Amino acid sequence: MENGFKQKLKTGLYDLFVFPLYILTHPVKGFEELKYEKKGKIYVAIVYFILMIVATILVQTTSGFLISPLKDLDFNIFKTALLVIVPIVLAVIGNWSVTSLLDGKGKIKEIFMVICYGLIPYILLIIPLTFLSNYLTLDEVTFYNTFVGIAVFLAAYMIFMGLLVIHEYGLGKTILTIIFTVVAIAVIVFIGILFMTLIQRAYDFVCSVYQEIILRIS
Repeated sequence: MENGFKQKLKTGLYDLFVFPLYILTHPVKGFEELKYEKKGKIYVAIVYFILMIVATILVQTTSGFLISPLKDLDFNIFKTALLVIVPIVLAVIGNWSVTSLLDGKGKIKEIFMVICYGLIPYILLIIPLTFLSNYLTLDEVTFYNTFVGIAVFLAAYMIFMGLLVIHEYGLGKTILTIIFTVVAIAVIVFIGILFMTLIQRAYDFVCSVYQEIILRIS
């Protein structure tokens, strides 16, 4: 039983840390192994998805005054979580809907995994940077912003390479599908807003009819 526990622990550490770091240093080979050798795990993607939410909360609540002077005003943990959840869900659905029409080979689960694995460099950099921001001087804020920019660039690069690999696209087609994905997200958001508006109007109509009936009865 002890050997079994050690093996599970070793496997878990490999899945959570070793393989993600391997992808960071060998993105093409790493994402190929994620897809074809099934080395990528959905539970690991979910862990980093949650860590991205935690990182966003930390940025909004523990950043230094020079970085976030209004950090304590109107903070809402649920709204902050939605700032991560909604864009990722929309990106997954948008990319899947577009690539399904353009002969993409990636499944929706693989797209989600690529995005979450791709966020790892941002997570690894932004969390320590957030705590360090409390000790920065005004002149050092530029360095903070530079490293944040590097973190965003690395995450975008990793996601781009991941989508290229799992869909088996070339460079040009990957760029094209990302543009179409942005358009698809805009369409989904528009339809969502339209639907919510219709629901709100229907609710207001029902309420007004109900109030009218109550007034007539009374």
